[in-house]
Amino acid sequence: MSTDFAHFRTPASPPGHSPPAVSSPKVLKFGGTSVGSAPALKQLLAIVASEPEPPVVVVSALSGVTNALEGLIDSVLGDAQHDSQGGTPSVGILLEQAVAQGVDALCSRHLDLARAVLPADALREYHQILRIVLGRLELRLAEMMAFGGTERTSAGAEDHAADRDAVLSVGERLSAPLISLALGTRGVPSTWVDSRHLILTDNSHGAAVVDLAATGVAVRAWYALLAPGVVPVVTGYIGRSVTGRTTTLGRGGSDYSAALVAEALSARKLDRWTDVDGIHTANPRLDPSARRFSFLLAEDASTWNAAKALGMHEQAFDPVVRGCIPVHVRSTLHPHGDGTLILPRALPDRIGRDAHLLKHGTPAGSPAAASTL
Repeated sequence: MSTDFAHFRTPASPPGHSPPAVSSPKVLKFGGTSVGSAPALKQLLAIVASEPEPPVVVVSALSGVTNALEGLIDSVLGDAQHDSQGGTPSVGILLEQAVAQGVDALCSRHLDLARAVLPADALREYHQILRIVLGRLELRLAEMMAFGGTERTSAGAEDHAADRDAVLSVGERLSAPLISLALGTRGVPSTWVDSRHLILTDNSHGAAVVDLAATGVAVRAWYALLAPGVVPVVTGYIGRSVTGRTTTLGRGGSDYSAALVAEALSARKLDRWTDVDGIHTANPRLDPSARRFSFLLAEDASTWNAAKALGMHEQAFDPVVRGCIPVHVRSTLHPHGDGTLILPRALPDRIGRDAHLLKHGTPAGSPAAASTL
């Protein structure tokens, strides 16, 4: 099967040199419920526009879209295997019709949302993006139908896994340009960014392992070239393997993507926007007595999350603990609520280092810094 993504080489810094110095931004991550309806999306746009300095925005697919894509994959592979084992031709025709209907439903969902937030010119631009991305999706699904029932050699199994990731990446690749165009029409300069240029992984699919060093270089090199005043809208959840194929980071991967970007840029803060105001002792939708945590240690949150108590990607807190970055869990439904502030244990040390850098222009502990004491 064809490689789905052209090889992209990120320029590395020369040996012994650091990437150009850039200011530390705030990173905002928005989940599927925060982009899945017109009211939620308009709230997202207002939140981003209210930021005093341009943030880096990381977004998920619209709520329910990844599940719909998984349903298409399962239908295609299951019925294609049935055909290869002697199924009737009518089954293949019905499958093609079902795939076309599924893609049409995705198009309608995104187009309806776009109509609610975009003026005519931007709507035409987004419609063109929809046609391109969904056209490639149909081609990919047709390939999967053609080869879905073939013998599962090791190479064939890898192709199937790669195809699955390519299809699942479509949701974020449709939400990010929509949000970026909507910001632009509201006077916020914006560009959307395909994170396959930034999040670099191994060749495993479904839950790829991130190359942290290469990803850090790629993110910093990209951000250093970003035009001043522009808000980038980055696709969450997806990355690129060493062979140039699309990979995904696993369910909840957009949280991990945002944390990786925050770590690479030494972000001053990561705001995780969702539909619940912070982290609670229990699900507040099911338990009215659930209490909200005002503060948590990031190390404790990471331990709870590893035990699947928080429902986030299992590595979502690892980058922010390493990078000593505070995380604020907030609600788009209650944007002025307190939420939950998650603070790394070593944050006071980072604040001290940053204060020294601001005052003296050199990191604390360096020979130049010692001479200023």
